[in-house]
Amino acid sequence: MKCKYCGSEHVIRHGRRTTVRGHVQIYLCRSCSRTFSTSPVPYLNTDPAILLKGISLYNQGFSLKEVSDMLEKIFGRKVPRNTIHYWTVRYRDRFPYVDTRKGSPDRLPLIARSYGDRTFSLHRTKVLALHERFRTVTLHLFSVYRKFEPRIVDMNLIRYMGRNKLPRDGEFIEDTVESRILGMASLYSESDPLREVLINDIHSICRNLPIFYNDSEGREYHRFIDLVQVRDDRIGLLNLGKGNLSLLEENALAFSSLTGIPPDRISMGYLNEKGLYLMTITPVREKGKNPPKNN
Repeated sequence: MKCKYCGSEHVIRHGRRTTVRGHVQIYLCRSCSRTFSTSPVPYLNTDPAILLKGISLYNQGFSLKEVSDMLEKIFGRKVPRNTIHYWTVRYRDRFPYVDTRKGSPDRLPLIARSYGDRTFSLHRTKVLALHERFRTVTLHLFSVYRKFEPRIVDMNLIRYMGRNKLPRDGEFIEDTVESRILGMASLYSESDPLREVLINDIHSICRNLPIFYNDSEGREYHRFIDLVQVRDDRIGLLNLGKGNLSLLEENALAFSSLTGIPPDRISMGYLNEKGLYLMTITPVREKGKNPPKNN
């Protein structure tokens, strides 16, 4: 037997360690004086089959939540997401293929702001997939940003659900579209600006995005959606102020027509003037159907 650390063959038995899964033989290397075990997971309190399956599913591209749900269905045991994440880090050396999960993440330092720098760590492959999914939204943003000046917002409203106060305006981290493009171009010389506008935050895209209507005489007019929010595979349209379900529905259907995003992938809601989040996101209904009741 060779030492797993220095490769020396001067190894002797050094007792056993009792774990919840039985006894583990410990070895001592006389060359480097380090102890080790031949078991890949000597201190594991979980069934190794669950651990190996969890890491395998994670490396296939499933999210931590999806892996947790799948393990519960397979083994009948609920494994917390933070436990699965711990496994992928703790056993990285023993199961190095964890590094193959869709490539390594990029750390993206943003341009400096008056209150300091902010750094995001995102999985680039996931962001690119997100961009492809919502490319029409980005194209619309680019078609209107010079005239209407919507703002790119880095704020995850999900954090504030259930709290009494929405973040004050000063807590919004905003950029103009032009400054965001310049900031991203300084990081990636080969970048597609349409892609990089969305790369900073996968939750909030922009504030004050115009959408267009035609009146009965065919004349065009516009309204603004206060916040357009990306939530996984859905788009959330949020208005600040008093909620008007009919207006929200009209905006959502117009947004769907403008971008080609199906209504069943659009959600809507509002935030009142006091900053309270009053309603859960309500699925958009089709024309002619009654909206779901808001409890």
